[in-house]
Amino acid sequence: MFLLLHLLISSGLNGQWQHTAPLANSEYVYCLTQTVVAQQSSITYYQYAGTDKGGFISDNYGDSWTQFKNGLSASDPSILSIAAKGLEIYSGGYGGIYISTNGGGLWTPMADYSRGFIGAGVTSIAYNGALLMAATSSSGFYITTDKGNSWQAMNTGFPSPPPWIYSLITVNRSNVLYFYAATGNGVYVSPNNGTNWYKAGTGIPESTIINSICAMNNIFLAGTANGLYRSADWGATWGKVAGAPVYSFSSFVVYGKYIFGGTSYGVYISSDGGNTWNSITGNIPTNASNIMSVAVLGNYLLAGTYQGGVWRRPLAGLVSNEKKGIEIPSGYALEQNYPNPFNPSTEIRYSIPALGDNSGLQHVIIKVYDILGREAARVVDEYQSPGVYSVRFNGGNLSSGIYFYILEAGKESFVKKMILLK
Repeated sequence: MFLLLHLLISSGLNGQWQHTAPLANSEYVYCLTQTVVAQQSSITYYQYAGTDKGGFISDNYGDSWTQFKNGLSASDPSILSIAAKGLEIYSGGYGGIYISTNGGGLWTPMADYSRGFIGAGVTSIAYNGALLMAATSSSGFYITTDKGNSWQAMNTGFPSPPPWIYSLITVNRSNVLYFYAATGNGVYVSPNNGTNWYKAGTGIPESTIINSICAMNNIFLAGTANGLYRSADWGATWGKVAGAPVYSFSSFVVYGKYIFGGTSYGVYISSDGGNTWNSITGNIPTNASNIMSVAVLGNYLLAGTYQGGVWRRPLAGLVSNEKKGIEIPSGYALEQNYPNPFNPSTEIRYSIPALGDNSGLQHVIIKVYDILGREAARVVDEYQSPGVYSVRFNGGNLSSGIYFYILEAGKESFVKKMILLK
């Protein structure tokens, strides 16, 4: 019985990876992401890989890839980062920032000196509504609110010159959006859209290079060249993780209660908030085990490598069916906020089911409108896996009155009324 149990565990942690279709001999897979496109009565999921040879797109999770670089920099088409929303795709690399409005078929530059952007090596792109953010390797952090017509450097609080920003994440804390930057001089945080940056807590040695960062609720992980640091208080205090491999963590992806980490020596998984890790590198060969990017796309875990393209394996056998400790709901639902009436904050609960084709992530939006139909707030705007969610809306900057909150996910939309009384 012990031998059988050992074999079952070993097969689960060291299962078979599949080498996906070749990426035109590309070896550097910097980033992986997915977008959802609704056209007429169908929904299509597109996967993107950013590489040193430009971008690649797939609609079958890597069974086949199509290269795109039409309009990208001819001298350096590298794509280090991609942000995707429907057919609107943003890419960043050593050639600057580009936008495509047709899913990647044609690219147009959207950041140059004439628009106030002097950065090079765009390592991370993120967006929140009309706000587009770009982190660079040479000149810090930039934002634009007009799709690149004008850019503003936001480096107050960084050393001079600004450190290399390796990755950027956004975290919603009590309805306030915080930016966290993994830099060549530790972790920095901004609570005000990048207007001011502060060193995020204590416990990480000074001048430590942070290659990657992730957040799972209040738990944060910061990957360095020689191991992992963890915080359980939103980044206020950090400690080195004794149960983590002493490798360079280059990327993370959070999936329910699980965290996957891409390292210089393979792929690892944690199910306890990053305290302990197990290798799931399996059959990825040694010469392709330097993992540059990891992503959960559909029912697959994908790994982009330094010398071997993209590898994938099914999530089945790696994770249980539970998400956030709650069973996957059978349908969409938007519950009545509580309390209602409220002052100034209230909780909104909603449910996202698994799609019939098991496509994984869905684009979920929750907006708040006033009685005149004007958008007052955007509470959620991100891709989420199936599960039951709760988000807190703070109406402290709004006047008393009747408001409507709308859930949009997949092809469905739901609306409920709430009352703010001050």
